[in-house]
Amino acid sequence: MIKPKTHRTKLEPSNVNVRIKLSALAFLLGTTAYIVIPSLMVFLSLILRPRVNRIANIALSVLYALTIIAGAIGEWNYYILGSAIEVMALAAIVYYAWTWPTEAPPTSMT
Repeated sequence: MIKPKTHRTKLEPSNVNVRIKLSALAFLLGTTAYIVIPSLMVFLSLILRPRVNRIANIALSVLYALTIIAGAIGEWNYYILGSAIEVMALAAIVYYAWTWPTEAPPTSMT
């Protein structure tokens, strides 16, 4: 029986230009921030004061909806459907933050 030859390939080190490394790191940093902000908002919505919470939810939801709409342009139908659902969820966040109930003013006892 003949044994098959095992080929071992030596991987050559790859020298990557520093500008490309920096660009990749800047992209990863931006992507991480884009994902971390909504994750933090789940917690921050529980601890922020109502006025700050309302403003943050409205501003970030509108900003994220715009980026999702821009990203869906020219995409496949399944991606557009997912984006539409996500934008509707963000619209619900804006609605609930916008219509956040305020405390009723204290009534005077006369």
